[in-house]
Amino acid sequence: MFLPILTAHPPAHNCVALFGLIVSLWITEAIPFFCTAMLIPIVAVPLRIIADPQTHEVATSSVASVIILGKVMDHVQILVLGGLTIGKALSRTNLEAYAATALFRLTAHRPALYLLGVMLMSSVLCAFVSNVAAPLLVLGVIQQTLWEFPEDTEAPHGILLGLAFACNIGGMLSPIASPQNAVAMSVLRFRNVSFAAWVAVALPIVLFSIIAAWAIILVVWKPFKDVKGIPLQVVSTEPGKNPSVADRVFVVVVSLITVILWVISPEVLFGDTGVVALIPIVVFFGTGILAKEDFNTLSWHLMFLLAGGNMLGLCAHDSKMLDIFANNLHETLHSQSPYLTLVLIIAVVALVTTFVSHTVTAMILLPIIAKIGFLLPTQEGIFAVTPETLVVLSALMCSGAMAFPISSFPNVNSLLAEDSSGRPYLKAKDFLFCGTLITLLFFLCLITWMVPLAYAVLDGLQ
Repeated sequence: MFLPILTAHPPAHNCVALFGLIVSLWITEAIPFFCTAMLIPIVAVPLRIIADPQTHEVATSSVASVIILGKVMDHVQILVLGGLTIGKALSRTNLEAYAATALFRLTAHRPALYLLGVMLMSSVLCAFVSNVAAPLLVLGVIQQTLWEFPEDTEAPHGILLGLAFACNIGGMLSPIASPQNAVAMSVLRFRNVSFAAWVAVALPIVLFSIIAAWAIILVVWKPFKDVKGIPLQVVSTEPGKNPSVADRVFVVVVSLITVILWVISPEVLFGDTGVVALIPIVVFFGTGILAKEDFNTLSWHLMFLLAGGNMLGLCAHDSKMLDIFANNLHETLHSQSPYLTLVLIIAVVALVTTFVSHTVTAMILLPIIAKIGFLLPTQEGIFAVTPETLVVLSALMCSGAMAFPISSFPNVNSLLAEDSSGRPYLKAKDFLFCGTLITLLFFLCLITWMVPLAYAVLDGLQ
């Protein structure tokens, strides 16, 4: 509050103070994560950060409270709730146990390959159901296996880090793999960037990054140094609740229909994937596959943690904090060479998305980055930079920052995973070293061999 940062813009200045407080509490874990998230409106409203949507001036406390509390639930959280419900249904019918057993049969004798299998499965799934739903589904598959490890081993920690990093990386794979990719496609809507072109650009860096992240986890964490094999997940059911084959088939069919609807992006029919996510909720609870007790035991703390990200994003937008940052960036880079502009922009994106939600950063920065790209002079050569190259690589960098749990939902999902006693496996600091290494390596790839690759693929669109 008392540091001379953005003092000419009081709402932005106060927003910087709010971010400092919330990030500090999340890093130090002084209070539970969801409590920190719920602290945001308590601090933001008195600081007069929120803007009135009618006047665009600072809102009164009564108006600001309505606006910020309206961000507690949105379509992304409904999507997550749908993923949680599918995961709960898979668990109730023991289907996730059979999936885990199949993975076990292929890789159990070599734990490192098991980790790689989990990471590859996660990244591929992200391409079709987004890296919001995918980590929930995969965690449901491997949860029981994690519980079977001895308490003194680092194996669950390594697997959960692998899951988080793989879902971040998998979020680059297609235009629907993450919200930030959707933002990028929106700002490039007049440039004819196709689904196939995006995949062609992203696939090489995704494969490279998965292998690199897997190797970094094995070298840094050594998660399997005391483990000779992956423990077999025992398929068991609660007394009196042995699921029938019909129930299992029903769960699979409904889940597949939901996933297919997510993949084909049914905006015309349903308007949003969040509405599609309500289908398994209504069907599974309505038909008795899941009970009221199952609904009450969903990860509601996760919902409120995501609400914290929504509210922080609102504060950053309404206070003009990131707008000021982005405009200053535009003015600073205007006189630089196109390639240096690309390097500096991707560096800034990497820094900001380390501390701010990937999606929030994309929503604020990518439109500004696109404007910078459209002002670039025409170039030739393997390191030529076009608007498409600049925006797509910046969007990929949004997913590539993963040093803190607050950076992305996949990180949050792994952070909140608990052992059979209800204790979390990971702490916030566990992401820092491996996540920073992967982020730096990814950054170096984007500003070197990915530039000519992106130009070669995307330049053919013009």
